[in-house]
Amino acid sequence: MPLWRKKPVPTTRGPGAGRAGAVTAALLPGTPAIQNAIPMPFFGTTPFAAPGLGVIASAIMLAFGLWWLNRATARARLAGEPLEFDGPAAPVPQQAHFGGGAKLEARDLEQVHIAFALEGLPQKHADYFSLQVFAIILGGGMSSRLFQEVREKRGLVYSVYSFSQQFADAGVAGVYAGCQPKRLDMVRQVCADVLSDVAQHGITQAELDRAKGQVSGGTVLGLEDTSSRMSRIARAEMTMGWVPSVSQVLDEVAAVSLSEVRSLAHQVWSADVNTVVVGP
Repeated sequence: MPLWRKKPVPTTRGPGAGRAGAVTAALLPGTPAIQNAIPMPFFGTTPFAAPGLGVIASAIMLAFGLWWLNRATARARLAGEPLEFDGPAAPVPQQAHFGGGAKLEARDLEQVHIAFALEGLPQKHADYFSLQVFAIILGGGMSSRLFQEVREKRGLVYSVYSFSQQFADAGVAGVYAGCQPKRLDMVRQVCADVLSDVAQHGITQAELDRAKGQVSGGTVLGLEDTSSRMSRIARAEMTMGWVPSVSQVLDEVAAVSLSEVRSLAHQVWSADVNTVVVGP
């Protein structure tokens, strides 16, 4: 973000500027992008194969990207288009307030979509990584509580999962399920029972170990391409003001304890729940 403000870019050109930077970096020799890794077994090469061509291609992309960006900025100024720093200061966000409730919306759909949502944690909260691990345990894969109870044991839904989103000053956690209209009441009851059981009795050590491995593995695998790396950096810079290293993230995940997740589960899922149902 400091670099973005230092070099003013029209707001409408932001995605293009980011893409130009990602493509330029992906062409550099040694970049761990999947496009570079796939041909390696077939040609017997390494990520540093043809370094000269990679440097030349990167230089061409960089020169073209800077030319395009300066040209777009000049045009935006002539057209009176506001730049990032030209407008008034961003308003101070109001504190989010969460409360229980229900909303039903009738739509002509084949399935009924139901979601339970409640207050989560902001990005900078001390229990951020504990919530990530807990979301995996609750509904983040085929071994999760919700998947096993709602789909595998009872066959009530095709899709069921938990989600957790963090922002700079607030967060949301919840559960989604899609089912046939005649199964709505049963799905809602089973989901409520799972959430109640987790809030009251917590989780097991085996569930914690599996979830920590899944979060750690997903963190590393999510860095295989340049675009994902840039998205991670931008998201951390905007919400936290600094970018943790991959090793720091893995250490934080490894440090999550059973007692922390149990306490968090009780804290989050004992609050008032918002329920939304969309369907026929």
